Amino acid sequence: MNKINNFNNVNTIIIGVDPGMEGCWAAIDGNSNLVSRIVNPRIGGKGPVDLPVIINWMKSICIEGYDRCIFAFEDVHPLYGVSVSSTGSLMESKGMIRGVLTVFAMSHPNASVMPLTPKKWQSTVWLTGDKVTKASKLDTKATSLVAAKRIWPNDRFLASSRCKTPHDGIVDAMLIAEAARRLHNV
Repeated sequence: MNKINNFNNVNTIIIGVDPGMEGCWAAIDGNSNLVSRIVNPRIGGKGPVDLPVIINWMKSICIEGYDRCIFAFEDVHPLYGVSVSSTGSLMESKGMIRGVLTVFAMSHPNASVMPLTPKKWQSTVWLTGDKVTKASKLDTKATSLVAAKRIWPNDRFLASSRCKTPHDGIVDAMLIAEAARRLHNV
């Protein structure tokens, strides 16, 4: 029996992180139930990520009471046609996320950090029936929302009670966590 299968019956938390400017950190348990989530807190609204807020959120949910922690984040890469400043900001965010998750993984005996490319997590959670096309092109945001609504039909994916439309970062972070759960056979 491999190491992953030895953990099937333990109390597991999976954190999924969408690194975008409007990203999110979402935690689900081994049964795909939402534990907690936090939209990227920013200093001054559009400034850098407020790391103390993220660290306190992580401390409050993932260390105490879980036998196993899986930390997954979207492993983004520079894209053609995207500005240098946007690319730099995204790579900085990815590095910060990897650092925070690695530190938390080092403090827990049964933790792992899992970078997931967009294609990997999407192919893990999307079904053929989830796919939405616009002008003969796959709409990844709409497809992710359809998949998320299928998996969590009672969630509205709103950033706050004042919001009326689902938050892309919440949707993606939850799906990243779900992909990691499935890939780890939890």
